[in-house]
Amino acid sequence: MRMNINPANWFTSKSVKSELMETKGLLSKYQNEFGIPMFGGNNIHAGVKVTTNTAIETDIVYTCIRDKSESLGQLPLVVKRSGKKLERGSREHRIFSMKPNDYMTTQDLLEMYVTNMELHGNFYMLPIMNKFGNIAEFVPFRYQNNIRPSMDTNGRVYYTYSTNDGKPKMAFAGNTLIHIKLNSLNGYEGLSPISAAAMTIGVAISQEQHIASLMEKGARPSGILTTDAVFKDPIAIQRLKEEWGKTHGGSNNSGKTAVLENGLKYQAMGLSPADSELIKQRVFSRIQLCGVFRVPPSRVGVVEAQKYNSLEENNKSYLRDSLVPLITKFENAINNILPTSLTVEIDVSQYARGDRKSQVEALSAELKSGGIMISEMREDLGRPFVEGSDVFAIDTNNLTFGLLTDIPKLQAAALARENSANEKPAKTEVETDE
Repeated sequence: MRMNINPANWFTSKSVKSELMETKGLLSKYQNEFGIPMFGGNNIHAGVKVTTNTAIETDIVYTCIRDKSESLGQLPLVVKRSGKKLERGSREHRIFSMKPNDYMTTQDLLEMYVTNMELHGNFYMLPIMNKFGNIAEFVPFRYQNNIRPSMDTNGRVYYTYSTNDGKPKMAFAGNTLIHIKLNSLNGYEGLSPISAAAMTIGVAISQEQHIASLMEKGARPSGILTTDAVFKDPIAIQRLKEEWGKTHGGSNNSGKTAVLENGLKYQAMGLSPADSELIKQRVFSRIQLCGVFRVPPSRVGVVEAQKYNSLEENNKSYLRDSLVPLITKFENAINNILPTSLTVEIDVSQYARGDRKSQVEALSAELKSGGIMISEMREDLGRPFVEGSDVFAIDTNNLTFGLLTDIPKLQAAALARENSANEKPAKTEVETDE
C-alpha cells in the first residue's frame, strides 16, 4: 500500500499571519547578514515591486524560463540497471521515464523543476514508497515556497511545511525528501535568481509599465494640423477634427490623399530622442536578463546579441553552459536515493548532435570504433529493432560484425593472413627437353 501522503494537496495554513511574521524575521536576518535583499524585505526596485509573480509577467523573464524548461523537458530520461538500459514497460521505466505520479508526465516534472529553480532557486519533491520499500512515485510539493529548510544545533538539516488544516507544521528530516538547489549562501538553501537580480528585473518591469501607460493614456498622434489662422468658433475646430478623423482615421483610410484648405498644413510626428533611447534601453535590459537566466539572446528573439554564427554552435554552448548544470543536479539528487545498481540519466545526445546528417556521422564513427552496437545505432536514429542487430562492428581491414569476445579470434585470423601474404613463394625447377 502507498503512504497516504500527497504534498500536492497541501497549501497555505490558516495561521498564515504568524508564518509570514516568522518568515519576515528570517528574511530580515538573512538580508542583514549577507547584504542581499530577499522577498519580504525591501523588494521595491526602479519604483516597482519585484516578486516572482511580477517578474514572470515580464515577457523576457517568462520567455527565458519557458525556453529553458521546455529545452530540458523534451530530453528523454533513461533508467539503467547495472549499466544496462531497462526495457520499456518495466516498473522503473514507467515511474522514471513516463509517469512519475498520477497527474504528471516526466516532461511535466522536468519543466516544473526548471521553472521553480529559475524562480525560487529551490525545488522540493517527495518520493512515495510502497510496502516493499521501493519508490512508487515522485510527487513535487504544490506550493514550493511553503517549505522552509533549517539547521539544528547539531548541524542536521530539516524541513517544515505549512498545511491548510491548522495543525502544527509538518516536519521532514533531510533525507526523507528531495531538495535540489541553485548556488547557496548557507549550504542548505538555494538563492533565488529573481531576488538576486531584482534591480535588473525592476528596471525591465518599469520600462514595460511606462510603455504600456503611454499606449493607454498618452498615445501620440501620427501627425498634427497647423495653420496661421485663428479659429474663434470652437464648433469649427470640433467639426474639423471630426471630419479629419472620419476621412483619414483608421486603417481603412490608409493611403487616401488629404486635401487641405484655409492654410492648413499637415506635420508628421516621429519618435522623440527620449523614445528612441527607451527602445535601446529595453534591448539592453533584455540582454541583461538573458545573462541572468543563461539563455542565448538569439533563442528569445534578441538577435542583436548573437554569440555564434552557427545554430549548432549556439545549441552546444546552451547545452554545456545552461542545461548540463541543471541536468547534473537532477541526476545526482535522484541517484542519491536509489539503490547502487539503479541509475537515472537524462539523455542529451539528440540535442547535442544537431541535424540528421550530423547524427548519422557521429553514430557511424561510434559504430566503427566498437563503441555501440547496431541495435543502439538504430535506436538513436529512431529505427525499429531488428533481430540479430545486437552485434558490434569490429574494424579490421574491412568491417566485421560480431561480439566483443570475437576480437581476439578475428585479430589472430587477420595476423595469419598478413603473415601468409608476406611469405615469399618457394622456387621450383622445371625440366626441359633439349
